[in-house]
Amino acid sequence: MDNVRSALARLLVDLRAHTQDIAVLEYPQCTTDPSYRHAIGLDLLLRRTIEREVIVSNNILEIFKQAVELSRETKIDIGEFQIETEEYPEPYEDYTRTVYKIVYNDKETDQEYLHRINDIYNRLIDFPTSKDDLVDLYSRIIAALHTARHITLDDSKIRECLDDMERLYNSKNNDHNGEIGLLEMRRRYREVVKELCLKWI
Repeated sequence: MDNVRSALARLLVDLRAHTQDIAVLEYPQCTTDPSYRHAIGLDLLLRRTIEREVIVSNNILEIFKQAVELSRETKIDIGEFQIETEEYPEPYEDYTRTVYKIVYNDKETDQEYLHRINDIYNRLIDFPTSKDDLVDLYSRIIAALHTARHITLDDSKIRECLDDMERLYNSKNNDHNGEIGLLEMRRRYREVVKELCLKWI
């Protein structure tokens, strides 16, 4: 349990610095307003309430109802729930079987919470930068580099192209000797790609 909560704490500390990216990850068409994106991202990192159900026999259901009555008499809060009934036809038999379900809301367990947060983390690491944009971007820079080297002989343009290609490589691969995390590297890479796409495409 302590290991799960420690892992959760580490992930949440890292993810809370990227709430806007999380909002866009989950809702690609959401508003560009940074404060609103931040609020959405924070909300997505909260522990959720999920619906659970337990299938019980008629005998167990009666015991449960008695326990509910007792809890009300002793003013113990057992939360909200509802009892649902479903009928299932028995194969090869001329009757239906009644199934009772107790449906209630409950908070995510630590394991469920960790699994969901870890999924957000992994998807954020792989948060796609448009492959078409990347292909176009590299093609434009390489074409400009070829022209500067072999046609216009423009040294300043050559340096500019090489500098931009180095920025792309470093933003994707350089963690500054471990000073920045993987999520921050991916964020910086996307920002550099976006900036250079505006410049070259």
